[in-house]
Amino acid sequence: YIDDTSGVSKELDEQVRDEVNRLGIPEMLKRGDSVRFATYKLSDSFFVNSKEETLAPGGPTDLYNIPLNWALEKGSAKAASSVATSLFNALAQNTERSNRIVLVFSDGVENSDLADFYKNPPKKEKYGELLGKLTTQRPLPPLNGVDVRWYCPKTAVAADAIDASKNFWEAVLKQTGAWQVKMVY
Repeated sequence: YIDDTSGVSKELDEQVRDEVNRLGIPEMLKRGDSVRFATYKLSDSFFVNSKEETLAPGGPTDLYNIPLNWALEKGSAKAASSVATSLFNALAQNTERSNRIVLVFSDGVENSDLADFYKNPPKKEKYGELLGKLTTQRPLPPLNGVDVRWYCPKTAVAADAIDASKNFWEAVLKQTGAWQVKMVY
């Protein structure tokens, strides 16, 4: 899940490709597993923009580059978007799949009519109230058994907003039943 709201920089492109390579997709295919690889753009809050490929054992091991290249296309930046609504839309896809690994590339800073983490970074005592606001347009789906790995690209956002965003999203994702939540900021 790629937050392309600010466009796609060279650094974001490299970070995403490095983390996808660490997944070891060719090794999974050699073991005889099939892999469904889907990418989602988080710049559009109300629609699920995605592209996917199913990779079969014995087939080409680099087909994941098709959805990856699509997600990393250089696009124009948007002034504001709802990371939450986009993320919840994308997370609601494939909920029936077991062994799901979700990679999120975003600073996690909500900037919408729902909340503005730039001006009001999330405070722990207000997480429930804030989540209530963020789920008014799209509920947060259950993440039972999902392995979530969230990577924050380098950004010029103030450190307190980044730290508050990280802590908020980690708490929210863990309460939905995610098997593991790893935040790399």
